[in-house]
Amino acid sequence: MQKNTPHLSERNLNMIFAIGMLKYLSSHQLWQEFYPKATYETATQRLTELHRYGFLSRDFAYPKAVTNPGGRPTAIYFFSSKNKQNLRAYLTARGKADRCEVFDALPTTDKDDKDSFSNTHLVHETSSPPDTFITHFDIDT
Repeated sequence: MQKNTPHLSERNLNMIFAIGMLKYLSSHQLWQEFYPKATYETATQRLTELHRYGFLSRDFAYPKAVTNPGGRPTAIYFFSSKNKQNLRAYLTARGKADRCEVFDALPTTDKDDKDSFSNTHLVHETSSPPDTFITHFDIDT
């Protein structure tokens, strides 16, 4: 597979779904939940790729939202309408348009919508999502 060709695994799709359902998840939370055996750096590299390919959006929380092993500002991930469009195009191009329905139902958070997005809320939004709730996201059909 070419380096510039995106690939979404089932884990990636479940993670995107969880972000869409919970609205905001930090890189630290995603690392713990979806990459528990990997290093934090490995997890953030994959999250950065998903952001670069347009499947996730992110902003950085100041001050750090959670204990961050790298000592850097915490990346907060969310699912925007543009991410939804990119995901639909990706799945459709791979003959998986039937998988779009579950993502189409997800609410989106758009950074340019001042009514639903504010960086000042990011620390609060990610401070205590229900841990048991995250583990129940599995969109396999």
